[in-house]
Amino acid sequence: MLFFEKLFEPFFDNDRITDARIYNFCNYTLIRMRTGNGTGIYSDFIAILDKPTQAMYLAISSLDTGTNIQIGKTKTNDQVLAAFKAKMSDEQSIIAKSLGGKNKPEFLEFYPHKGTEYSKATKEQMPILVKRVADAATKYETKIGKTLANELRQLQTDWNNSRDSQTTQIAAVGDQKVIKSKTRIELEDAIKLVLLELAKLFMDKPGLYKQFIKPSLLYPSGKNVKSVNYNGTTDPEAVSVVFHDNISDDAEISIKITSIDTEAILYIGESPTEKPTAVGKLFRPSKKFSHLTAIELGTEGGYLLLYNPSKTDKVVWEIKVR
Repeated sequence: MLFFEKLFEPFFDNDRITDARIYNFCNYTLIRMRTGNGTGIYSDFIAILDKPTQAMYLAISSLDTGTNIQIGKTKTNDQVLAAFKAKMSDEQSIIAKSLGGKNKPEFLEFYPHKGTEYSKATKEQMPILVKRVADAATKYETKIGKTLANELRQLQTDWNNSRDSQTTQIAAVGDQKVIKSKTRIELEDAIKLVLLELAKLFMDKPGLYKQFIKPSLLYPSGKNVKSVNYNGTTDPEAVSVVFHDNISDDAEISIKITSIDTEAILYIGESPTEKPTAVGKLFRPSKKFSHLTAIELGTEGGYLLLYNPSKTDKVVWEIKVR
């Protein structure tokens, strides 16, 4: 988990934070600032972050183009396979958010096995996998965006082209990687400055500050939330705070109600006293845990909350967050 009070630490120095992920993270912050900039309060911050964010996008796109040519002419199936695995890991959270969650049929057309099939893909499976991704990208282009759809379709072309090894463009791609590294440093400096300024602006309002950041975009799915166990008892018509932090959309949540003839609503909120929203889910007593992902409970707020709707009975619960 990324803790933003440690702003002076090099918290982007992590092998799992790829250039694509830091671009997605910074672009999310830009979008949120532009959305709330009716009075111009964030104009200076937008100016700081906009240029390096767009530069990173162009650097990634330029490298992708050069690499695509090089892949089509010189790279082996093994190298293309590795690039495919990385791409499907990088984009999983973005695709899930665009399609409404990991349990939606549309998402399952991309990730029928929640991503494990791609992380363990073999060369023999690749023709089927790249076709599936390309077909799904075409089908849901309006939801995931034309740029991402084109990139996913390109994976199939890259795989087919990788079998024909010819002349290279290694030197040109090498130059682009140098530019990309410099661009990343500039983007990291810009986003750290903007985050500091936002933190000062909302020093006494952490809930408002958190609306501008989405740490889950920086990490592979399921990797940025620690495994923690919680249990408790909630009084009638009361709210219990289960977990308070920036919970990833991909966090896996397991819940079991152990008290007899009771029920509880699990949801994500912006304050510790917030009552359930329409996005929350109702759970009843069971001997087994029920499983879901955080995105199914809503995306706004840093509190994982449990509400007891009973007027008379306490509810006893166990919850695991990973």
